[in-house]
Amino acid sequence: MKYFMERKNTALLFAMLLFAPCFAAAFPSVGFQIVQHDPSGGEIRNCVYIIEDALFDTFFSNGIIISNSPPVSSDPEKFDSVFRKSLGEAREGGTDLFVELTGEFDVSDSTNPSGALLDNISSFSYTVIDIDKDEVLFGGKKIPQRTSKITDSTQSVRDFGFEIAADILNGIRKNLRILRKDI
Repeated sequence: MKYFMERKNTALLFAMLLFAPCFAAAFPSVGFQIVQHDPSGGEIRNCVYIIEDALFDTFFSNGIIISNSPPVSSDPEKFDSVFRKSLGEAREGGTDLFVELTGEFDVSDSTNPSGALLDNISSFSYTVIDIDKDEVLFGGKKIPQRTSKITDSTQSVRDFGFEIAADILNGIRKNLRILRKDI
């Protein structure tokens, strides 16, 4: 019996080594950057970091190699140069896809402008770029549902981040045949 178990384990190990490259090639590597547009100024909001964390959690748990450039706050005039720099870094790092994320914030009516509240976010838009072909694959925009002041919390922002990540992940899955070079 011990002989058959050893052979079974050896066969399993051999099969894993044989098919490991197939699993690794199943998903492209993804780089991203979040740019915060905020009329009230420069410091990166906690909401951005919470959404960034949700992106990492989603991609990593789905087996996607992910990297990012640090979030930045930028006015719309400098927006293009910020993403060009991040796209160049992703290209140098050998990333397959790059995701541009832009968070629009409006805290003019907020009861807690510095808080990690969903009501402080106007929208998040994203564009997914195939780095090798230097072309946009898809994009989208998420506008958070307004919450009651009682339920607006860090968890609401995190859930919103998971919604954004799920949309991006679903778009990648739909475009996977285009991205795979061996098909």
